[in-house]
Amino acid sequence: KLSDQSLLAKVALEENDVTIASEAVGKITDQAVLAKLAFEQSHSRDDPTKIAHDATFKITDQTVLAEIALASKDASVRGLAMSKITDQALLVKIALESKDDLVPSLATAKITDQAVLTKIALDKNSTAREEAISHITDQAVLRKFALEDDNSNVRAKAAANLTDQAVLIKLALEDEEMDVRLAATNNLTDQATLIKVALED
Repeated sequence: KLSDQSLLAKVALEENDVTIASEAVGKITDQAVLAKLAFEQSHSRDDPTKIAHDATFKITDQTVLAEIALASKDASVRGLAMSKITDQALLVKIALESKDDLVPSLATAKITDQAVLTKIALDKNSTAREEAISHITDQAVLRKFALEDDNSNVRAKAAANLTDQAVLIKLALEDEEMDVRLAATNNLTDQATLIKVALED
């Protein structure tokens, strides 16, 4: 039986039969070897990213997982690595540095630091702005985004988390975008105001 880590890695890298290669990965415990395999793609196999997936699944080192989430060429491998990361500092790094369409939002969804979430929400180039807004609880911060941001999706997300009735009334009656007005209206509690909004919209 194969147990030598380097031999197992060789089989995982070179064996064209993906089932045999996958079994080899299953026996590898060395995190450095798994990290190398996580970046491998064999186009001679039916499933070119199977080994990378299997290796990533077995990796526990948070720093290595962050490297995969940021640098893997395969979106599903990046997503798998991201799903295993819990380290807040690494999540922040990924949310701010990843150029991926989805990974920054996945990272942001797991961030708990309100100041960091606000920073992400303020970054006009971030694909995770809306996700960040969804997790902000500071009413003053949400108020600012709801009233001043030029992105209607961001304003709507902020409105959805607002409880300030005066601001919600203003948004429900005055915002130029329907989705913002609707998000604000959904949080209104005053019946008279709801009737007024319904009549004016």
